[in-house]
Amino acid sequence: MIHFHNYLKQSKELVTKVNFEGIKCVHVVMGNESCDLDSTIAPLALACFYANDKYRCSDIKVIPVMNVAADDFPIKTESNYLLDKYKVDKSNLIFKDEINMTWLCQQERLKITLVDHHILSESDSHLKCCVTEIIDHRPLDKASEWDKNVRFILSQVGSCCTLIANEIFQIYNRCLCTVAQLLYETIVFDTIGFKPEAGKSKELDFTMAEQLEKLLKPTKTRLEIFDELWAAHNDVSALTTRQLLSKDLKQIGNVLIPGLPMLVQHFISRPDFEHAISSFFSDKNGEAIIIMGLETEDGITRDIAFYPVGNDVVKKLQQRILADELQLEEVANSLEQLNVYKQNNVLHSRKYLIPIIKDTIAEK
Repeated sequence: MIHFHNYLKQSKELVTKVNFEGIKCVHVVMGNESCDLDSTIAPLALACFYANDKYRCSDIKVIPVMNVAADDFPIKTESNYLLDKYKVDKSNLIFKDEINMTWLCQQERLKITLVDHHILSESDSHLKCCVTEIIDHRPLDKASEWDKNVRFILSQVGSCCTLIANEIFQIYNRCLCTVAQLLYETIVFDTIGFKPEAGKSKELDFTMAEQLEKLLKPTKTRLEIFDELWAAHNDVSALTTRQLLSKDLKQIGNVLIPGLPMLVQHFISRPDFEHAISSFFSDKNGEAIIIMGLETEDGITRDIAFYPVGNDVVKKLQQRILADELQLEEVANSLEQLNVYKQNNVLHSRKYLIPIIKDTIAEK
């Protein structure tokens, strides 16, 4: 069995080979473009599992790819924290700008497993023919069209790492130690420490967490683990306002949806906020920005903001979302270009809103 740390080192060495010399096929396991904790750990764990099981005696090499440029990874604070905690050498991670998947696709030497998303970004749409498997935990996107030969696992659990753990436990009753730790803490983080009021935990999340706990025998409670990761997520002291907008970004067409580790109401008080959001909007060629804030100190609190006020796309999105069941209540603010709302129905996260946003902009 290949040790996790050695596996990552061997994988990184593969991408340095000229044209992947001597390798028949490369199987890439890749998360979504936000490269949040779930989309960092899920491909690492699944790729290592496949290397030890599915491709152990094969000339196919499986590698995890972080769906972000290497220079953008330092702003993923909780991902960096967790990898550092378990002494994962981040120089052995493979980033999107370090592998030429287009060339491998043209050479018919590429297979792709998508985890934590089931729609390719526009820039990756040409790779669709290489996708052989999808494992995701978000609601089905109506625009999703995949060949019947693509293995498609879609289950709305709290964390994609829950589904990855389930894949592993269906084959083995054990899991590599570091992989088990990474999966377990990510599941705890994504379910917000299994707090009932968050409404994020499903039966399979509980089952996988309990199974991993039997292996790991953690000395900290789930809430203590969540609080530790949430503190890392919130440790944005080294990040600029602009970097915070990019830290946990989802993008649908030209609609930008940053997720914040704080309430929007607090974020907009930063002195450089107006300049940061204006340049962010311009550089990303945005049509609308929907900022979603989250605070967990005294229960769960969420808020949401729309930018820029008066834009036709923003008006349409704002009208549609206000009519939904988020129970939005406008909060006064001093910025002319921004509408801020308290979200009284805190059960609905960004994952819930994304299909609504897609349907709305499709009506243009």
